[in-house]
Amino acid sequence: LILPTPEPIIVGPDSTCSNKIYTYSVIAVTGSTYNWIVTGGTILGSSTNSSINVIWGAPGNGLITLTQTSNFGCDSTTSIGIRISPSPVPQIVGPSLTCENDINIVYAYAGAGAGTMQYQWTVTNGTILGPINRDSVYIIWNGPGIGTISLFQINSFGCDSSVQATVTITPSPRPTITGSNLVCQDDIAQYSTNLNAGSTYIWRIIGGEILGDSTTSIVNVVWRNAGIGFIEVTETNNSGCDSTFRIPVNVNPAPTPIITGPNSVCALDIYTYSANNLIGHTYNWQITGGVITNQFANNIIEVQLGSALAGNIRLQITSPLGCDSTIDFPVIINSLPVQQIQGNVVACANTASNNNSFNNQTYSVPNNPAFAYNWSAQGGNVISGANTNSAEISWYNIGQNLVFLQITNTLTGCVYIDTFAITADTMPTP
Repeated sequence: LILPTPEPIIVGPDSTCSNKIYTYSVIAVTGSTYNWIVTGGTILGSSTNSSINVIWGAPGNGLITLTQTSNFGCDSTTSIGIRISPSPVPQIVGPSLTCENDINIVYAYAGAGAGTMQYQWTVTNGTILGPINRDSVYIIWNGPGIGTISLFQINSFGCDSSVQATVTITPSPRPTITGSNLVCQDDIAQYSTNLNAGSTYIWRIIGGEILGDSTTSIVNVVWRNAGIGFIEVTETNNSGCDSTFRIPVNVNPAPTPIITGPNSVCALDIYTYSANNLIGHTYNWQITGGVITNQFANNIIEVQLGSALAGNIRLQITSPLGCDSTIDFPVIINSLPVQQIQGNVVACANTASNNNSFNNQTYSVPNNPAFAYNWSAQGGNVISGANTNSAEISWYNIGQNLVFLQITNTLTGCVYIDTFAITADTMPTP
């Protein structure tokens, strides 16, 4: 009696990937027993069923052998060779501790000899910026907590692997800026941000200048340039996370006053000063060491400066937008060359019979080499010394007469005129 021998045919892939699980089977026959043997891999579970699960090991060649024994005791053995291709071993390289709203670059390394790779990235609690099928991705992390990065990688053999990394997302600061966004050129404005324990601050300015420390929660800024400026603050918390906040600032132009007039004057004289005429602007003049005697227009005044050695003309111009500028114009005040005429206050006729002939009179002041002198008389004639400090005058008018002396300081040009009254009287008749 010739009994039938089993003819097992193994069904399953003969091209596999390392570290992957595959199923192999034969047609189940009632009463038959099975014995599987694997080389280059490991059978997961029973090796005596009509099907097995195998996880293949290192790349190379493997072998599956099956012996099937019928219920008559007849057996057959069959084998298939297996090619085991390498599976990729993806690695995710990047920070495991990051900050909310930070952008990080995460790299995947293919590994030597793995061939050309395909990539598929996914992320939770964050957003991938740009393509998700390259060997690196940009990720912006959302709110604080835990995020994950997953990478599915396929090599040129068609073998794939997945890897996942966990990222701790630390809260970032949320600075704001308090302060005016409408200022005048050259004004000083104060700006502040919320003060948080452990945080550090860096301020930056476009169109202005920070006065003092730029690393505190409060700064003072002078805005130099008219137009649009910017102020921003970067806050870094005690976890090393930072955020930057910026606001624009509208800087209105300030007027530029220019004063024209003499900067060296004589005391008590009147001088004219003017400024550039700006339509729609208001002018406020202030005088130190003198008074305004007349104002012809907003931008033109007459000034009398006093006897002080120095004075100042200050002008504040305010624009229609409320921006103002102030300029000081220092003035040197030169004293007048004051001298008092000395001489007889009475001139008598030579004789009682000739009351129209008077003795010549001499009038004088102390000589000053820096002064120039010019004598004149009302009711008489200067007969000598008209341009010296001492003059001789002949009187011809009976009654009240006057002596005039104009004194000019040749160094400053300042002029003083002194007047001296005299009486020309007749001789009594005996």
